[in-house]
Amino acid sequence: MTFEQNYQTNATVGDPYLGQRIDGHRAKSIARKFLEHHHSLIIFKNAVLEEMVWTVIMDVGHADEHIIHVKVDAETGKILGYL
Repeated sequence: MTFEQNYQTNATVGDPYLGQRIDGHRAKSIARKFLEHHHSLIIFKNAVLEEMVWTVIMDVGHADEHIIHVKVDAETGKILGYL
């Protein structure tokens, strides 16, 4: 099982938001928690909702900007992917 699969499996256990639509603030929180496993500096840039998927844009670079887009399902809160 990959890190991402394990994270998705465990991310919603006991989650009080489970079954509720995820808003931008919650999507940002989910993306930040996911990225904290590999990055110590995380700066929120933007969140955009398109077709029930939040794209949360974060900068994880220390000296130079390093942008990561995290896709979060707006209905389940699960991480769909990142780049």
